[in-house]
Amino acid sequence: MFSDREKDKDYFIENLSVLINSNINISEALDIIYSGVKNNNFKKKVSFIKDQIDSGFYFWKSLEKTKMFPLKDISLGSRLAG
Repeated sequence: MFSDREKDKDYFIENLSVLINSNINISEALDIIYSGVKNNNFKKKVSFIKDQIDSGFYFWKSLEKTKMFPLKDISLGSRLAG
């Protein structure tokens, strides 16, 4: 059985992927994801990431600061993206 934390992370990844692939910019995608998250702690993390992105920070760096995912996963994603 998956924990609520794992379900939130899966929701985040799956929806971000679908939204980005639908040509929705990352800031709008994070707004949409935020509205669908029920866990207040996770909502704060999504909001933080969006605020960081809107302030000009890289997505991977913003994600790293939340500690939502292991650094090795973020590092791999940043290499694939760049």
